[in-house]
Amino acid sequence: MLLHANKDEKFGLLKTMFSAFSSSFDPLDYHFIWHQRSILEAVGAFSSNDLHLLDLSFVYQLLCFGRCHWAIYVILHMPYLDDAPYIHEKLIREVLSQYCESWSRD
Repeated sequence: MLLHANKDEKFGLLKTMFSAFSSSFDPLDYHFIWHQRSILEAVGAFSSNDLHLLDLSFVYQLLCFGRCHWAIYVILHMPYLDDAPYIHEKLIREVLSQYCESWSRD
């Protein structure tokens, strides 16, 4: 209800909802809030291009667990940024260059 009531206002008040501490005691656990953000964007509750830190944090978490293919999945689902038009390509190349050997063993 808070998202619907404040949809014309700045998104800043709700950023705490997308903090890792809002869903877990682990400050590096971003899986739940990434899915939550994806669902809220899909239903049109908000549109935000300033949550790339959340996406990159989840990519980092997946890479720490050795889940390169899921990290690439998250990168491919990041919103397009006019400020960084080739961010997806650069991130995927970086992941593949660092983890290609471990990825090919799976």
